[in-house]
Amino acid sequence: MTLLGRRTARYLGLVLAVFVAGMLAAVLNVAARRGYGAGDLQAFATWLVPLALIVPRAAAGFAEWSAPWPAVPRLIVATGIGALLGAVWSFAIAAALGPWFGAFSFQVAYCFMVAGVAGMAAPLVASVWR
Repeated sequence: MTLLGRRTARYLGLVLAVFVAGMLAAVLNVAARRGYGAGDLQAFATWLVPLALIVPRAAAGFAEWSAPWPAVPRLIVATGIGALLGAVWSFAIAAALGPWFGAFSFQVAYCFMVAGVAGMAAPLVASVWR
């Protein structure tokens, strides 16, 4: 008897991949600034969680829709969609926070875009390696 179904395990794996990619981008961004912005990592992680829950659903839908495509065009389009999802998420947070969005000490939009790209590309790269 398995604890999780196959689809649930894939979904949770992608959620984790999106979160780790976004946090890694943020930590590297802070490290490049010699620690400036480290206090904003917790707030960034809080705003990253909803994106990490949304992107795997989009990735699953895109993977099914683009199944007949060759691997390289699928990966290119998925990367663009992931970057777009990250950018749209950044604009949504900026709209929700208003001028407080500018209080982040590092460039969170790039980190959200990295997370979106990782989440959209991961299932396609994994399917090519099978």
